[in-house]
Amino acid sequence: MFVDNSNKEKITDWLALERTKMANQRTLLAMIRTGFYFLVMGLTVVTVDELGGLRQYYWLFFVAGALFVIIGVIHYFYNLNKLNKKYESSLSNE
Repeated sequence: MFVDNSNKEKITDWLALERTKMANQRTLLAMIRTGFYFLVMGLTVVTVDELGGLRQYYWLFFVAGALFVIIGVIHYFYNLNKLNKKYESSLSNE
């Protein structure tokens, strides 16, 4: 059976690129999930009376949650742009 090695390399590169894109998506979702956890902790600190000592720090949880989401989105689009440039440059070299 004849195997075309150049086609096999292209498929391997494409699969590696797809795995990397999915890892980038998983990272984004993890950052968003963590950000939402911090937002929920901030809401909990505000609403639960027994946490009176922490009540003054609720804004830290909100800021941390927002930062996680913002950093996750920036990181996602930065890596996506980098991946697309790398893929385009590898196509132009062929």
